[in-house]
Amino acid sequence: MAKVNSIDNKAQELTIDEGSSGKSRIQFDINTSNKYVLGTPDGSVDRFYISTGGSLGSSNAMTSEPTGETRFGLQPAFSAYNSADDNDVTGDSTAYQIICNTEIFDQGSDYNSSTGVFTAPTTGRYVLFFSIKIHDISGHTGSSCSIVTSNRTYLINNCDPDTCDISGSLAGFGHQGLIIADMDASDTAYVQLTVSGGTKTIDVEGGGDMVTRFCGYLAV
Repeated sequence: MAKVNSIDNKAQELTIDEGSSGKSRIQFDINTSNKYVLGTPDGSVDRFYISTGGSLGSSNAMTSEPTGETRFGLQPAFSAYNSADDNDVTGDSTAYQIICNTEIFDQGSDYNSSTGVFTAPTTGRYVLFFSIKIHDISGHTGSSCSIVTSNRTYLINNCDPDTCDISGSLAGFGHQGLIIADMDASDTAYVQLTVSGGTKTIDVEGGGDMVTRFCGYLAV
């Protein structure tokens, strides 16, 4: 445990210096469990940590470099993409739930790559972004995308017959959008695509170029 080398009540300063070892820490115990620790674990790197549990430098809620860069290692964040085409999923006004089945990262394990659903681990405001490319368009006239959350549905793009005509877009047509969503703990969010005016021939494009993707993070 670190030593208290000086307390200056007049200046309201507390100095903790372990000397040559470079280890300085303050630990907060709650009923002998749920510990929070802040400090520097060694002098070779001089990083400053706020960690959960009793071990400084692991389960880091915050890591600050000596040069000022700060990371929040437990902050929910995810990014996933569709690795292969999903064929004949809409076109006849079917509302299709986009499933980005390949994760690039999922900090907190809150995204389900089997269902395409993100579940908020805590209440907050979440930044959510998606990009979708569709093809095999033949005579279809309308296309729309939404981010559907437990609290509300956000209509991001709405290309209907009164405003545009996608029937000539045989090579492909894209949607993308970004929102800040208020979500409570355990609320869910997913992306939904609806194409109308024709038969169920629309393909959602996938592949390594990641043209169809879904990502997000907790902002505040």
